[in-house]
Amino acid sequence: MTGTGGLALLAGFILLGQAMGTTSISTIVAQLPQMPAFPTLTAALVLMLVGTFTKSAQFPFHFWLPNAMSAPTPVSAYLHSATMVTLGVYLLARFDPGFGEWTLWKWALKAAGSLTAAWGMVLALRERDLKRILAWSTVATLVTLVGLRGEGATVAVGALLLAHALYKAPLFFVAGNIDHGTGTRVIDRLGNLRHAMPWTAAAALLAGASMAGMPMSFGYIAKDVILAAKGGDEVFAFARAANTVFGAIAVAVAAVAAIRWLQHGRLPGYGVAMLAVLTAALGTVLLGGGAVLLVIAAWGVVALPDALSRQHAATKAGTLAVALVCAGAAFAVAESSWTWRLLLIIGFLLATLPVASNLLARAAVREAGQEADAARAPVVGSDAGPAAPGSLPPRPRLIAAPKTPPARFPTIGGFQPVPPCGGSGAVRACPMPDRLPCCC
Repeated sequence: MTGTGGLALLAGFILLGQAMGTTSISTIVAQLPQMPAFPTLTAALVLMLVGTFTKSAQFPFHFWLPNAMSAPTPVSAYLHSATMVTLGVYLLARFDPGFGEWTLWKWALKAAGSLTAAWGMVLALRERDLKRILAWSTVATLVTLVGLRGEGATVAVGALLLAHALYKAPLFFVAGNIDHGTGTRVIDRLGNLRHAMPWTAAAALLAGASMAGMPMSFGYIAKDVILAAKGGDEVFAFARAANTVFGAIAVAVAAVAAIRWLQHGRLPGYGVAMLAVLTAALGTVLLGGGAVLLVIAAWGVVALPDALSRQHAATKAGTLAVALVCAGAAFAVAESSWTWRLLLIIGFLLATLPVASNLLARAAVREAGQEADAARAPVVGSDAGPAAPGSLPPRPRLIAAPKTPPARFPTIGGFQPVPPCGGSGAVRACPMPDRLPCCC
C-alpha cells in the first residue's frame, strides 16, 4: 500500500514539476498562489494528496498501519510514532503555503481527517491487541494533524508532532515489554500487572497521562494549543463540534458492544467486564442525557418563540444535536431486537421532529423577513456638496426622520420613552415591526 502511495506521489511530483517548470519546492510554493487551477496542476495536486494520505494512513488507505504492527517493538516505536507516518504530514506542511487557498486542498484534508477519525475510533474499540490499539490511536493523531494542516495551524501541528513522538514511543515500548514478560499482548489475558511489572506500569501511567492531555504534561500543552487553533477560526470551530459528535458516536458504539457482550455470552475476564460496564454507563448517560436535553430545548423553542429571534434559525449546535441523536439511534437500532427498534424509532421521532421542524420553520421565517426588509428599505440619498476632483463619492445616508416627539411604548413600570437616535435622526427598517418600535 505504501509503495502504491509512493508511486502516486512520484507521478504527482513529475506533473507538478512540468506544470511549474522547476522542481524546487521553495520556488513552487512561492509561485503557486499566482497560478490558475489548470488541469495539469489539479491532477498533480490529486496525486500528491493520494500519496500523502497513503503515507499518513488516511481514509481510505488507513488499514495498513495496524497490520504493520508485526514488526519488532523498537521498529514500531521509531517508525510509527515519530518518523514514517508523520512524513506525509510534513509534506503537507511544506506545500500548504502554496495550496492553502485552494478549495480542493482545504476540503480534501478536512474530509479525509473527519472520516478517518470517525471510522478509526470505531475500529479501535474492537481491537484486543495492545500494539494494534496503539496503532489506531496513532491514526487518530494523524487525522488531527491533517485537519490542523488544512487550517494552517503551524504551531499546533508542531506541538502535537513533538508530543506524539514523546508519549507514543514509550507506550510502544511498554507494549513490547508486556509481550516479552507475559508472552501475549491480548488485553483479555492481562491484568494486575502493576505488581509484577511496577516500572513498566509507571512508564505506562506517565505516557498515558500525556496522551490523555492531563495537566502538568506536555500533551496537555499541545492539546491546549490545538484547542486555541481550532477556536480561532469559524470553519474549524464547526469541525471541533463535529469531532465532539464523532467522540459521542464512539462512546455509543462502545456501549452497544458492551451490551452485546452482556447479552450474548460470558465475558472473558474481570477487566473487560468492568470496561463493558463503564462504557455502557457512559454511553447511556451521554446519549440519554443528550436526548432529554433535546426534548426540553425543543419544547422551549416551540412554546416560547419570542425567546429567540429569527436570526438564530438553523444553528450549528441544533444541527449537530439532531445528527448526534440520529447516529446514536442508528447504532442502537442496528443491534437491538424488533421491540427495542420500535421504541427507539418512536423516541427518535419524538426527540428530533420538534427540533427539525422548528429549525425549518425558523429558516423560512428568516428568509421571509429578509425579503420584507429589502422591500421596506428606505430610499438613500446624500446631502453632501459636490465631491472634490479625485476624491471618493460621498457616503449615502438614510433619509432624515421627521422631528416628532419620540414614540412611547408600555413597559412593566409604566410608559418609557424611546431614546433619540443618537442625535442623527436616522432611522432604519425595523427587522421585527410587529414587536417593538425600532430606532437606529
